[in-house]
Amino acid sequence: ILYENLNRQQHAPLKVHQNKLYLGQDGGVVFLDITGKVEAEMEIPTRGNINVIEVDDEGNVFSGMDNGVICRNEKMFYDGGGLKSITKMCWGRFEDREGLFFMGETSYPGNSKVYFNDGTLTRPAEIVSGEWMIMGIGYARELAIITKEKLLINGLMAVKFEDITQCKIKPNWLYIGGN
Repeated sequence: ILYENLNRQQHAPLKVHQNKLYLGQDGGVVFLDITGKVEAEMEIPTRGNINVIEVDDEGNVFSGMDNGVICRNEKMFYDGGGLKSITKMCWGRFEDREGLFFMGETSYPGNSKVYFNDGTLTRPAEIVSGEWMIMGIGYARELAIITKEKLLINGLMAVKFEDITQCKIKPNWLYIGGN
């Protein structure tokens, strides 16, 4: 069982992209086709467990690890630099940047930041910081960030919250609609 819908528990990191399932297991990523047949396998060049998987438009696989490291395919992409664990990754656009946006656990509770790296930066750029935030990708691959005060889509404020506790948007889920 990889995912239990009833209690929303995920037992393995999964990503579906262009009719392929990417499954993190045993220090690597397995690619399955639509029939469930193993298409390919890839080893991760670092110790640790995969927390989250993301795939870019060119098919590069990013593995976010529980030690703060991110690998692109079978090479190191981000060395962890202060993050204890990678918790969220999205490939998309925000303002004039296109690349990998990611978050992770820090040593300081409540100190969340969204970072960006397109593979050319030696250190990831900090996009936005706050008490907590969630990110997702909209229809046109724009990055959506929700903070305590507002919802931003591609850097533009979509909604400003008077009081997040009264808001019907759940912190664990982000729904974006439009045409």
